[in-house]
Amino acid sequence: MNDKLICSLENPSISKVLNDILNQLDKKPFSQRTNNINIAINEKNFKELYEPSEELNDEYLEKDIESLVKQGLFSFSKNSKSFLPLIERNVKLIFNKDFENIIREFYYRNKIVDTWENALLKFNFDDELLEILKKSPIGIKTKSHLEVLEKFEIWVKSNKKSNSIRQESARCFWGMSKVFDNKYELCKYFHLLDKPILLQLHVKTKNAKDVLFIENLETFIACIECKNSVFDELILIFASGFKASAKRVRQEEGSKIFFSNTDFFDTKEKQEFLDWFYSNDNEKREVYFWGDLDYSGISILNSLKDNFQNLKAWEKAYSLMVKKLELSEAHRPNMVDKQNQKTVTNSSCKYTNEELIPSLNKTNLFLDQEIVELDLIK
Repeated sequence: MNDKLICSLENPSISKVLNDILNQLDKKPFSQRTNNINIAINEKNFKELYEPSEELNDEYLEKDIESLVKQGLFSFSKNSKSFLPLIERNVKLIFNKDFENIIREFYYRNKIVDTWENALLKFNFDDELLEILKKSPIGIKTKSHLEVLEKFEIWVKSNKKSNSIRQESARCFWGMSKVFDNKYELCKYFHLLDKPILLQLHVKTKNAKDVLFIENLETFIACIECKNSVFDELILIFASGFKASAKRVRQEEGSKIFFSNTDFFDTKEKQEFLDWFYSNDNEKREVYFWGDLDYSGISILNSLKDNFQNLKAWEKAYSLMVKKLELSEAHRPNMVDKQNQKTVTNSSCKYTNEELIPSLNKTNLFLDQEIVELDLIK
């Protein structure tokens, strides 16, 4: 606990308000705490702001409240004109419940006992599962840790389990399908799998052999409808952003491929493609990626290349985009909230390393793939 926090908590007016908050919290079981605790800035709660008993008490109190807001113990209910005194801003203070045990300790109040570790002591999970649960608590709003673990125990003892993360989460926790999301060790322990990635595929002629992953749906559809013969020899796959770059995409249980009802592959040709796709073959077909010319697009390319080692940037389209960057016919990252994209400094794709990344670095401009006129691709 830092000195600023200690100093603010020692203020008698702050102490009274925070102890009142703890009294409110003591009246409700942990599982029933659903609403934020709001504290009105009025004469009842902060009399010293309105009628200071000693000179400067109002100023000291206001500084202590502002300090607690900066440290996260309180937040204001709305943005206000900070140059006005607090009593003129018409705002409330919202208490941050993450500070509950800190202020309980400071004011010598009993800490809340509904902790994850204490709740785990009541259950007889095996050592491996217990370690996983200790490292990765399962939190559900309005439910106590004990209630969560009781439901979890029932599910653990049940025999009816699929390998679907979302299905089993819903069956375990009150129909909530996303509780197990990002619980990697827990899912591995119970052999739960991410839902398969759905890939849409289109073939325009029987001559199509090489593969082109396309980042965005609008461009994928436009390529299907385009009359440019350059697409006739390509198997077009909608990459759906980063989805197709997931490691499980070349595992049969990790993805599902849907062929267009208007493509030209017969049953035999479809099976030949699937046999190749779900193998480690990186030579039989050329594989390309085409997406936005920004760092996110390059990251997708690099991730896809982990699955398809011979994958390359589709130079036929990217070369047109590079020209537009050079002519400044593009946008700056902060124009579309892309300024936080992580800079990519290299790629194992030669063209990306020698042309695309240097162009992005040189111009500091980005370009969405939809800008390309498909008829100009040769």
